[in-house]
This record gives sequence, structure tokens and C-alpha cells, in this order.
Amino acid sequence: MYVQFGTYALGPAVFLIAFNGIIIFLHYGEGSGLQTTKLTKQVRNQLVILVFVSSSQFIITVFPVAFFYGLLHEFFDLTTRAGEARGQLAYNASVMLFYCNNATNFLIYCFFWKKFRQEIVKMFTGETLMGSISESDFRMDQSQYGEVR
Repeated sequence: MYVQFGTYALGPAVFLIAFNGIIIFLHYGEGSGLQTTKLTKQVRNQLVILVFVSSSQFIITVFPVAFFYGLLHEFFDLTTRAGEARGQLAYNASVMLFYCNNATNFLIYCFFWKKFRQEIVKMFTGETLMGSISESDFRMDQSQYGEVR
């Protein structure tokens, strides 16, 4: 039971926090020696907030299903019909929360990333993703590649 909890909830949560900590340290650390602009700081802050929010959201939505999956009998008296119904309700609610993870990811990316929002708007308004790129971007530079015959 506790092995399942560790495998499905605790282990991934620890790895997620550790690796996101590494990402934050690498992007937020001052050890690069490069001069940072206001825009760079804004992008770093946005990245840190996005990592924190997406990690927190993942842990909040996945943790309950892993918790109730292995430890349901610890919290509910499954020998009675009422206890079994409460346990089933708690498990089903945690599974629905787990499925909300996918929906909230979309909302998080829409809220935090301007480019993502712009591409979604283009998709729903009928513009193609390639429509904003001019044909000249795809032509070869004759001086670089020589004449092709």
C-alpha cells in the first residue's frame, strides 16, 4: 500500500520538485556573468512562476488519486455499505481531480504564455500557423548557396 503511494505520488512529486528546483537555479542564478536586461528578468520571473504553478497544480491534482488508490481502507470502513459508498465517492472525486490536470494545463499555458495565446487565437480565427511567415523566408539566398540549375 505504501509502496504504491510512494511510487505514484511521493516519488514523482519529489522528482518534480527537485528537477524544477534545478531549472529555477539554472535560469534564476546569477552565476552566468552575463548582463541581464529588464526583459530577461521578466522572462526569468515568468518562467519561475510558470514552473511553480504547473508543478503545484500537478501535485495537487495527482496526489489525491495516488493517496486514495492504496490507502482507501485506512480512511473508510469498507465493510459497511455506507463506508464503501464514502470511499468510492472520495476515490471518484480524486480521479476527477486527476483528469482536471489536463484541462488546467491548457488554462495555465493560456494565462502565462503570450505566444501560446496568440497561436491559439490564430488557430480559432482560421489563420494558418504559417500564414504570418512570408515566402521570402523560405527562399534560398543565392549569394550563400550559389546558383542552382
